[in-house]
Amino acid sequence: MSTADDSDIPAALADRLLPALKRSAVLQRLASLQSSLDHLDIEGLLATSGADESMRVNLEAYVRFAQSYPINLNPHTLDCSAKDRIVAFLLAATFKDCSIIARLALSTPVASTDGASPSSTVSCDQVKVIDLDPKPADRLPKWAKLDRDIVSHFAEHLERVGSEHVRKCCDG
Repeated sequence: MSTADDSDIPAALADRLLPALKRSAVLQRLASLQSSLDHLDIEGLLATSGADESMRVNLEAYVRFAQSYPINLNPHTLDCSAKDRIVAFLLAATFKDCSIIARLALSTPVASTDGASPSSTVSCDQVKVIDLDPKPADRLPKWAKLDRDIVSHFAEHLERVGSEHVRKCCDG
């Protein structure tokens, strides 16, 4: 039996979760890695790298790329090999498919210095990223087909409803 109205639960969770996520900077870091490592998207990658189903990327390739990759630069504007561009894309795919676990500690009241009611609370929240398994390069053709299908369905949708009914988005 709940003492609070069940409709209050999503709002209460958001009130606790959002500050923890903002303090952790996990979302900002993931967004930065996703966009910087996947600058070309699948069509551009395949057009510039010559990747196909036979392409294999081993752990050493990931380690070498991670050790040489300047964090704030785009690997697609650098003098990178085709394999490095593929590794960058696969890392971006990993960061797009990961999970975030948040452990929200119970807030502990901090007593005020004058003995009055508590003036603030302290919590020791933890936010972790899990499920960081590397994506295999042999999925590239599958992702390219999926991307083409999405674009095709969107184009068909535009023909049916007209582009004036589509909301525009901007990144930034």
